[in-house]
Amino acid sequence: MNKQTKTAQALSNAFKSAVAKYTEGTQANINSTQVCADAIVAMRKTKVKFGASRATCAFLQYTYDKLATLKTAQGKPLKDTTLSNHLRVIKQCVNDNKPYIGLNPDRKPKPAGQSRIPAKKDASKLIDATETDIMASTDEKPAMPKAGAYKSNDDAIAALIASIKTVKTQCTLAQWKAIATLHPSISKMID
Repeated sequence: MNKQTKTAQALSNAFKSAVAKYTEGTQANINSTQVCADAIVAMRKTKVKFGASRATCAFLQYTYDKLATLKTAQGKPLKDTTLSNHLRVIKQCVNDNKPYIGLNPDRKPKPAGQSRIPAKKDASKLIDATETDIMASTDEKPAMPKAGAYKSNDDAIAALIASIKTVKTQCTLAQWKAIATLHPSISKMID
């Protein structure tokens, strides 16, 4: 076996190992969501109703204290905002009889068999048929920027240049040539 083949095989093995690890993590995440949903159902069966706040409800305080024992993947304690978010979700699910679908109980659950992830876009529809095609402009108005967002003219110009570079990377060669022809000052800004 030559060196290039050994390197390619090592990269292939590393990739396969990483995919396996990702798959295991995803399965653990799916399983943990179900475990949490089952725990919410068990809490409801106890007929406990949470009070307004941890200061006035011993059940909320107990739940918060138990959640405070959790650690991040790096071994650090969870932030107070994260703990409060978990507590809010648990309280809503138990008190309002909402199904547990993660940390966003306001999201409507999908019917059985449907993914929360939208279907992939058809790649052929995203590519111009010919190089001379130019995207049609839309009548949609861009979002209004926050007044005074840039502290100096240099900051505003730097933001413009960055935006133009971003647009250029998302245009076809034919599109960018047409834009540069119609508006030569735009292409001069990033040269």
